[in-house]
Amino acid sequence: MSTNVKNRGGPTGPQLNDRVVEEIRVWMTRRHLNQVTIAGVLDVSQVWVSRRLGATRDVTLSLAEVERFADALDVPVDDLVGTATRQYSDVLAAA
Repeated sequence: MSTNVKNRGGPTGPQLNDRVVEEIRVWMTRRHLNQVTIAGVLDVSQVWVSRRLGATRDVTLSLAEVERFADALDVPVDDLVGTATRQYSDVLAAA
């Protein structure tokens, strides 16, 4: 059974998955990578990437997938998940 980011300790729910996806997109932009390019780096199809990162995504990222993106982007997993968790906590605190 895979561990989904939205089910991994701390904040839960689709909002956390959305924030991790946002962080991946930020790092893709910093690295000048689009979905086609990152798909090539990950050795997956662009459809696979789009299902996880696209506007109409229908797949929740697993921790293993977040790790793959982190490796491909050459960033620590915490830069993706930790930042998303802190942002989520800030939103809750402001509510």
